[in-house]
Amino acid sequence: MLRRRRDIVQAALAAVDPPEEDAEALANAVAHLVDALAAAIRVGDPQLLLDHTTWQREALPGSRNDRGDVLATILACCAEMLVEHPRSDRYLRAARAAPGPRTGRAGLRPS
Repeated sequence: MLRRRRDIVQAALAAVDPPEEDAEALANAVAHLVDALAAAIRVGDPQLLLDHTTWQREALPGSRNDRGDVLATILACCAEMLVEHPRSDRYLRAARAAPGPRTGRAGLRPS
């Protein structure tokens, strides 16, 4: 999976087509998402990916209204690129189905 990281980042950027000023930040976000997915699979804990995508919904560049759509597009692109990895598909489906930002453990909204 990590060997395909560059391909996944490029495909996600093509799918999202961000403004030039947001492209580098979005590429970094996609790369971090792939890393979080790989870590979640390695330790067998999908919550790692879910926590990451919850945070990413707030951290992605762009307007608040667009972030959920951008993340959904990125997750769908990852699923398409990693179709041969059955565990990644299951983890990515869970991330796509997760609700928007939730309150944190201390009852605070993620910032």
